[in-house]
Amino acid sequence: MTENTKKNNWMYWIATCFGLGYLPAVPGTWGTFGGIALYLLLIVISSSSLFYILAVLIAFIIGCWICEKVAQDMKVYDHGSVVWDEVVGYCISMFALPHTFFWITAGFILFRIFDIIKPWPIVLVDEKMKSGFGMMLDDVLAGIEVCFILHILHVFIR
Repeated sequence: MTENTKKNNWMYWIATCFGLGYLPAVPGTWGTFGGIALYLLLIVISSSSLFYILAVLIAFIIGCWICEKVAQDMKVYDHGSVVWDEVVGYCISMFALPHTFFWITAGFILFRIFDIIKPWPIVLVDEKMKSGFGMMLDDVLAGIEVCFILHILHVFIR
């Protein structure tokens, strides 16, 4: 597939969060901004926690498949431009938190830190699972850890 064809392929559009992964420098950070956009869209269209969970679960399942296909096509595991995992991971980190600038920003900063430093067990998944599922799972774990921390923080600053 040529570079131009890749950029016009729907799987690449999802994997790169509609091109955010192609932006220069820090693609994971740009992808996390895409996570903020999806998060805001989900909370605007429904206040149901069940809807939110189902939407993120569907995004995860689709992401596993798409990230695998794009990695195979690029012949590169977890290419920097593939940022759908950050989108889903960020949405997980924000589950059931207040929809305010403070929490959105705190989630963004913590998620980026956890995605970059990869504390245990995230590092194990990142090192051992070289598949679309592994690409998605390390960000899911980062999102779960960040969500846990944010909920603890929320209890203390209420």
